[in-house]
Formats: sequence, C-alpha cells, structure tokens
Amino acid sequence: MVSYARIQMFVAFVDAVGIGVGAAIIGVPLALPLGVLVFLGSFIPIIGALVTGAVAVLLALVANGWVNALIMLGIVLLVQQLESHILQPLVMGKAVSLHPVAVILAVAAGSYLAGIPGALFSVPILAVANSSIRYIAGRTWEHESAPATAGRQDFRAPESGAADNTLRDARLPGATSSHSDDARSED
Repeated sequence: MVSYARIQMFVAFVDAVGIGVGAAIIGVPLALPLGVLVFLGSFIPIIGALVTGAVAVLLALVANGWVNALIMLGIVLLVQQLESHILQPLVMGKAVSLHPVAVILAVAAGSYLAGIPGALFSVPILAVANSSIRYIAGRTWEHESAPATAGRQDFRAPESGAADNTLRDARLPGATSSHSDDARSED
C-alpha cells in the first residue's frame, strides 16, 4: 500500500509538471496554480484528469484564444495518455509486483464495477490478493523460522542429539531413523 501511494504521488507529479510546463511554454497564465490543481486532481481517478484538463483548456481559451486552447488540449491529451498507458502500468506494476496489463485491467474492471472508488482501490486490492495467493501457493510459512520466545528463562539445550533427531523425524514424513541409523550414516 505504501508503494502504491508513493507511485501515485509520482504519477500525479509527472502529470502536474507535464501540463504545467506545457501551459507555461504556450503562454497560458497561472501555469503554476494550474500545475498544482492537476497534481491534486490526479488523485481522483477518471474525473480528476477530466476536470483539471478541462480547466487548463478553458483557461487557455479565455486568456489566449481558440488556437492556444487547441494546443493546450493536445498537451493535456498527450500527458494524460502517456500517464495512463505507459507510466502508470509500468511504474505502478513494478511497485506493487503486478504485470502492467493486470494494472490496466484492474483499473478498468474496478471502474466498471464500482465507479471512482473501484478505480481508486482496484490496484491495491489486486496487489494484496496477488501477494496472498503467492504466499499460500509457495507455502512459504513452512520455510519460515519460528519466532523466538521472549521472556523465557528456563530454556536449556538438549543434552544429546536425541531431541534433534525426534524433531527431524517428525518433519520428514516416512522417515524412521534412530540413533543406530545415524551412527551407521556417520561411518
């Protein structure tokens, strides 16, 4: 979830810089506040990009005319398409350990099923499900060491290797070794 939030902030920053710099280059007034607005709007899926892009185009139209507004529209569409189809899937996919196509499909399915909240929470939910399934499928709990018991003062090491052999035999199904088997294997 932390990786998802960091990458979402990075993507919002790239959107803000792209649209803000584009607006400054073509001479749209208030380019810096427009960049801040785009940054904040990028956290709202689907509607945030639409509203902030429309504000940028309307600002260019009012301040500089329809030619500048069309150029601003092109800049907004270019930045949004690069973010949506290249930056978001590749960077977000690596951050949450998902394939870029899975990120695209998760956002599409989430927005179809639950609208804006679905688009917002679909990638983190898929990432958690993916991690859980990989953990269960890999049976990694079998390979993890048991946590040490804190505060126990009466722990003593076994006097002989008998306890170790009993534990080893209990872990290996079908194993029937004893001290005599261990003695033979050491020879």
